[in-house]
Amino acid sequence: MNYSYFFDYETQEKICLIYTLKCNASCQHCITKSNMSRNDKIAFQPAKEIIQTASQNNKKAVIFSGGEVLLFFDEIVELTRFASLCGMDVMIETNGFWAESPSAAKSKMELLKQNGLKTIFVSYDYFHSKFISCENIKYIADASDDIGLKCEVMFTRSNNPDEDRAILQHLNEKGFSFYEDDLLPFGRACDMFGDSDKKALAELNVCDSFATTFLPNGDAFACCNINDENTELKMTPMYLGNINHNSIQEIFQKEKENKFLRIISDKALTDAFMDFIVQKGLHTEKLEKEYFSVCDLCISISSDAGCLNAIEEFLQINSKGE
Repeated sequence: MNYSYFFDYETQEKICLIYTLKCNASCQHCITKSNMSRNDKIAFQPAKEIIQTASQNNKKAVIFSGGEVLLFFDEIVELTRFASLCGMDVMIETNGFWAESPSAAKSKMELLKQNGLKTIFVSYDYFHSKFISCENIKYIADASDDIGLKCEVMFTRSNNPDEDRAILQHLNEKGFSFYEDDLLPFGRACDMFGDSDKKALAELNVCDSFATTFLPNGDAFACCNINDENTELKMTPMYLGNINHNSIQEIFQKEKENKFLRIISDKALTDAFMDFIVQKGLHTEKLEKEYFSVCDLCISISSDAGCLNAIEEFLQINSKGE
C-alpha cells in the first residue's frame, strides 16, 4: 500500500482497517481474494474502538480499505466523522463502482468530505478495468477537483504489458494523478509469478507498507499487504495480536516495543542489519537466493530465529553511534 499521500505520515503514525472482504469485483490480483460472497467485516463498534485507541496512541491517519468499503457507505461516513473528531486524518480506498454519473460521484464525495475525508484513492488498472468503467474514475477525479479533495488513482502493473501501456497512456491523457504499485505474489496473484519474476536482493524496492492493520477476523499486523490466510506471518514479529483475545491497547503497545519493526521500517537500519547478519554468518544461504518482492525477504528474515536473536546486539551497537 504505497500511495504517495500515505507518505505524508510516518510509519508509526498510521493505521489501516481492512473493513470488509466483500467486493463487487473479484480482481485476478486481489490479495484478500475479495468478492460479493465474502461477508467478513469488522463490526462497527469495534472499528470505533480501534480508531479511538489509535488516536490515544499518537496515530494521525487511518485508511479504510477492503474489499470495497463503500458497499457500507453509511457506516464509513460515520466512521470518517468519528475519526475526524478523534483528530485523525481519514483516507479511503475504493474501486469507484458507486460513481456511475457525475452527480452520483459528487454527492457521495461531498458527504464524505463534510464528515472529514482528506484523501480518496481509486483503484484502476488492467485488473479493475474488467469490472469498473474508466468513466467512473473520471467522474471521481472531476468531483475531487470541484470540491477540493485529494484524489489519486492506484495503478498496479499486471503481467500484460500491452494492456498496462494502453491504460497508463489513457490515465496520462486524462491528466489523472496516479501512483504505480507493484504486483505482489499473494492472494489470487500467487499463480501469476514464475522464476523469471524473481529479483536479486539489491533489486528489491524499499518496503513502504507498514501501518498497524486490522482484519475482519480480529487479527492485527504491522503490515497492510496481508489477508486472512497469513499463517506464516502470524509466526513472526509482524503479528501484533487479535482484538478478540488482546486489548486494542495491548496491540498498539506491542507495536511500540517491537524491535524488529524498528529495523525493518527504516531503510538505513535494514541495510545495516543485513550486513550485520551476513558478517555473523546468519541467513547467508537464503540471502543468495532471489525473491519475488521485499515481502519475501521480510518474512524470511522475521521467521529466522538466529536473525531475530541478533537484533538486540545489532541495536546496541548502532545506538552507540546515535
